[in-house]
Amino acid sequence: MMTKPSVRVPLKKAHSDGDGKAITNKILLSLSSTECKEVVSKLEFVRLQLHQVIHEAGETVKSG
Repeated sequence: MMTKPSVRVPLKKAHSDGDGKAITNKILLSLSSTECKEVVSKLEFVRLQLHQVIHEAGETVKSG
């Protein structure tokens, strides 16, 4: 039985959010430190429940 190799993003300098918590999002980690800081400063962090639906296909995207 063959398994797929896992995709790994090379870890650069640790990025952190405004609270100093390590960022583990692979898209954010792919940005330069400067770009990451700029993007993170504009993000709104929300806590989601396991299996919580945040958007149904065909619905208009809503904010907060």
